[in-house]
Amino acid sequence: PTTEIAPATTIAPNKQFGASCTNMDTAGGEVMDVEEVIACCRGALELTPSSNKALVEAYECCVARFKSLSSPDELFGAMTGKIEQKGIESLKSHCSGPLPAFRSADLQRVLGWAVFSQEFLAVAAPLQIELRVEDWKAYILVPPHATLLGECNGKTLAYVHGPTWATPRFHDEGGPHFGLCGQWLGKSKFVAPYADNSLIPQSKEEALLAFGLKGYDMFDKPGGHLYMVEIALNPALIDVACPAVPLVYSVGEADDPAAQTPTRWEPAQNFQEGTIPGFTSGLKAELVMNTFVLQGKTVAELRSAGVACRLLEGPY
Repeated sequence: PTTEIAPATTIAPNKQFGASCTNMDTAGGEVMDVEEVIACCRGALELTPSSNKALVEAYECCVARFKSLSSPDELFGAMTGKIEQKGIESLKSHCSGPLPAFRSADLQRVLGWAVFSQEFLAVAAPLQIELRVEDWKAYILVPPHATLLGECNGKTLAYVHGPTWATPRFHDEGGPHFGLCGQWLGKSKFVAPYADNSLIPQSKEEALLAFGLKGYDMFDKPGGHLYMVEIALNPALIDVACPAVPLVYSVGEADDPAAQTPTRWEPAQNFQEGTIPGFTSGLKAELVMNTFVLQGKTVAELRSAGVACRLLEGPY
């Protein structure tokens, strides 16, 4: 359900922030302690604009602590004790050389989240991070428990497929692609988590709106069937899906349309602009999961393992 606190237009400086948060604009709204907002929003899978605004202001205060550090080496030094050393070393390998996947601004975001999660969410330091660089996409991820979303066990991950993908993966028993969950094997896939399955879209129109697919020819076309894939998470599925929250999402670009690899990396357009990590611009929760294969040989076996695929209701 949507989480709201009224009024929640501004937040009070947290004592741990010191002077870094004292210049927030408090005009036009009642000052509210961000910890009260967080207490109400923990575990929420949808936010209201006012709650999101309060959370973003607090997060931006954390990021602002590191704005004076412009070089990667300075930022890596600031990560000591805040971020796991394994994650720091992984970042170093992708922030140097002729084609760095991540920028100093990305490192500042990661450091800001380390501070936010440790001071406001009581996440134990150092923060765990994971890097995935997959052809033309690159992610910096954190575990869901280190965000407002919390643990994933018991939640359902949902996404949509057209018939070209849904049929061989979830209906053609014995086929070479049967049981493939996600996008491309070994690659990541954006998915929507649900705690209440009754809220998962039942019709094509609901799904197009909920997943921001309205206007995309691949999905939003007359007569085009659309299928909903649902993964009911349990410990076994969590181990293979590895759901995580993206803090940074970069895409590879090249001027030559025939290029096989990127010649530069840029931030993904519109990604988390004005939203707290873990949520879309529509303020719905989102995760990234690994694509994986279930070994079930029948539709019934997939269902028993926790994975189902159904045709969404029309009209078509």
